[in-house]
Amino acid sequence: MLCMPRDIVARYVEQLAQGGLVERVPGGLVVPAAVFTRPEMLDGNNELYARVMSMVTALRGVGFSFGEPA
Repeated sequence: MLCMPRDIVARYVEQLAQGGLVERVPGGLVVPAAVFTRPEMLDGNNELYARVMSMVTALRGVGFSFGEPA
């Protein structure tokens, strides 16, 4: 599904599993809920939010309309 060689995907998945970022379960992989509350993940989410808001502001500045927030 990723259009990548299976051996490369397996290598990255193994690194993620060793780091506790994913867990193997019957039928695939899951990201444990605790991963999303790690300080580095929260920092990343905050940075992403700030960048998206900056992009939306810039797009509005050149005429794009996203409607009003709910």
